[in-house]
Amino acid sequence: MAKGMAWSVPVVAVSVATPVAAASLPTDFSMTLTSLQAAPVAGTGTGDQGTQALLPTNTTFNTVGVVQNNGPAAATNFTAQVTFDAVAIPEEFTVNAPWVVTSVVQNTDLNRWLVNLSYAGTVASGDSAQFVVTTRTRLASAFPAGQSGAYQVLGRAYDSTGAITNDLSDYFYVLR
Repeated sequence: MAKGMAWSVPVVAVSVATPVAAASLPTDFSMTLTSLQAAPVAGTGTGDQGTQALLPTNTTFNTVGVVQNNGPAAATNFTAQVTFDAVAIPEEFTVNAPWVVTSVVQNTDLNRWLVNLSYAGTVASGDSAQFVVTTRTRLASAFPAGQSGAYQVLGRAYDSTGAITNDLSDYFYVLR
């Protein structure tokens, strides 16, 4: 099963931006990435990371994350970043409202798409917000025959000071 698969490392990071105008508002909160799913189930297979979803080339899929505010204050103006391999994934990204894609930047050193998101709203202490970043696998194989491995999605969450509170990872395979 592993022979017909490709390597990639998508990464999800959640952070907090505190605007100057909101300096007097409570900003004491801690965000936690409570779940992360790299792809919808489109068949499963077993590889070097266990059983994961399988996706063929030129297939639309979702990267889904749930971010919870552990409080004590409401969370406002927080952001997320999802990183995808630029060879395996074309520059085509959408996200569910009230999230907004604020920019897509290519990190040429790592050959990654940095998809920056912001949350347009407030999440009360104890509540959560789900993001769904939709993209697709490339039409043609991105890697030479013989390479194998899983696409890894790594998620990170941050508190109001910008410190990492936790991370999660998930994997999926792309069939060629």
